[in-house]
Amino acid sequence: MIVTKKNPKTATYRSLPKDRARARVIPVTQRVVEREFNPKVTDRYDSLFVYYSNKSDLLHLWVWFKAQAYQESLMNPEAVSRSGAKGLTQFMPKTWAWWWKDVLKEDSYANDWKNPEKSIKAQVTYMKYLLNKFDNNLELALAAYNWGETRVKEYGEDWKTHAPKETKDYVIRINKHYERFINELMER
Repeated sequence: MIVTKKNPKTATYRSLPKDRARARVIPVTQRVVEREFNPKVTDRYDSLFVYYSNKSDLLHLWVWFKAQAYQESLMNPEAVSRSGAKGLTQFMPKTWAWWWKDVLKEDSYANDWKNPEKSIKAQVTYMKYLLNKFDNNLELALAAYNWGETRVKEYGEDWKTHAPKETKDYVIRINKHYERFINELMER
């Protein structure tokens, strides 16, 4: 996904297939945008996604971050994957330590992966970092979050032909979660 505009009233999201010729444009309706940017927070962690997205100048993506966290852990702050990723947003221990100590410069939270607020802060700021690395291409940033920045950078737009099925499915499932959460927002 590429975020085409930051203006919430005219934001659109494009899904970019490999050939780009059949790109599907999904308009974000005024009704959804009003709720997305003035959210009626009802889910457990929505206020944290909104807060840290806004603080990172990514408020227009808060529902995407929620969908990503849902895919990562089903919103379980104590989740631990087979590969050793931990917490609500499933950071690998080395990435978690590097992100907190070297990038965010906050040693006091380095081992606090079970804390949902710290997990969401790390996710949103890391996604901002990845979005900057990949020219605001949300699809590439999501793939990099799952498969690794170096691998996605190596293959660029052609990442899908080289990525494991798990990573391809990861991005697809986040899109489905996003659509479901947007529909829920429209119903509120």
